[in-house]
Amino acid sequence: IAKNSVNTLPHETVIAFLDHGNPKITIEDNIKEAGEDLKQLEKFGIDIEKVCSQIQLDGIKAFQDAFNKLIKSIENK
Repeated sequence: IAKNSVNTLPHETVIAFLDHGNPKITIEDNIKEAGEDLKQLEKFGIDIEKVCSQIQLDGIKAFQDAFNKLIKSIENK
């Protein structure tokens, strides 16, 4: 969780978080450890840039699909 960030969570995830989450800013928690984790990924041959790029592309497609579904639903009504 970070200041000035955008919520793109599915509704069900938000409901679950409201039920048992802990709302506090956590973006900088364990930042040194996170850097070490990224170094470990490199050691295992995992290209984090490639992984993040694919996640971004998948996210864009999910938004496009949801938008297209919404528009189709509106057109059908």
